[in-house]
Amino acid sequence: TRQFPGTIEMAAPKETNKDKPVFIITTGRSGSTLFQKLLNTNPGLVIWGEHAGILNPLMHAYLTVQNVDWIPDDVAKGTWMLDPSRPIDPDRWTAWDGSFSKAGFNRSLRKFTDSLFCEHVPGQMRWGFKEIRYCDDRFIDFMLSLYPKAQFIVLMRNPVKSCVSFATSNSKEKPEPADVLESRAETVAKKQVKPAFAFFRRVLAQDRDEVCAIRFENLVDDPLQTMRDIESFLELDTPFENENISKIVSTDIVSQRKRTPSDVYDLVSSHAVNLLMEETSWYESIGNTEA
Repeated sequence: TRQFPGTIEMAAPKETNKDKPVFIITTGRSGSTLFQKLLNTNPGLVIWGEHAGILNPLMHAYLTVQNVDWIPDDVAKGTWMLDPSRPIDPDRWTAWDGSFSKAGFNRSLRKFTDSLFCEHVPGQMRWGFKEIRYCDDRFIDFMLSLYPKAQFIVLMRNPVKSCVSFATSNSKEKPEPADVLESRAETVAKKQVKPAFAFFRRVLAQDRDEVCAIRFENLVDDPLQTMRDIESFLELDTPFENENISKIVSTDIVSQRKRTPSDVYDLVSSHAVNLLMEETSWYESIGNTEA
C-alpha cells in the first residue's frame, strides 16, 4: 500500500551516535578550519567542511510549514484520497487536502539531511560540520527539530581581527589601494561581523545546555585545555591525543596561507577598530570565560 509522509506513525529507530551531531557555527576568518582539523583528530568524530549554507532554504521551508495552520500536525489531510473507494463528496473543500503533515515533513527533512551528511558514517562515530553561514538563532531550533540531541559549538574570534583577515584576503595576491581595503572592511563589518556578533550575544545570553562557545584566542594560546573542554562538553568516549593536537597547531598551514602583510594589516585594522567598537567591547568583556 502506498503511504504518504505523515499518514502513519513510525516506530522510533534505535538511537545511535548519528542522532547526536555536532555543529560548529562561526563567521569567516575565525579559525574554523583549524578547529575542524583539531576535532577530526578524534577517531569518534567526523566533522565535514562548509557546504555553502544549503540548509538555509530548508530552514525557511520548515518555518513556512510550521506556521501554516491548515497543515495538520500528525496526519496528512489528503490521506482519504489514497482509498480507491473514497466517497464522492461535492461539498468537501479539498484545496488544502495535502500529502504530508508537519511531522511527516520533518521526517522527510531529516531523511534528506541524513543522506547528505551521515548516510555512510559508521554508527559508532558522531558526525557534524562547520559552517560560516548559519549565524541565525532559528537555525539552532531548526536543527534541534531534526536532531533533538544535537550539540552546537559557537566559535568566536576578536571581531576586528576577523574583519581585517576577511577584508585583506585578496591583498596577498596583489597590492590594493587603501580606499579599496577600507571600503571592503566596511562591507565585511556591516554584512558579516556585526550580524554574527549580534547572534553570538543572543545565543550566549540564552545559556543553552546544548550550546558551547569558545574563543579562537583560547584555541591558539591553550589548544590542549580548549580541546579538553570540548571533549567534556561532547562527552566523547575517546579523548583527544595531545600529540595530535600539538602536531596540527604547530603546522597550521591554514594561518600561514592566509597571513596578511603587516603594513596592510595595520592600515585596515585601524579602520576596523572604529567600525566595530561595540562588538569589540562586548568580546573583551566576556574575557576568557567559557559560555
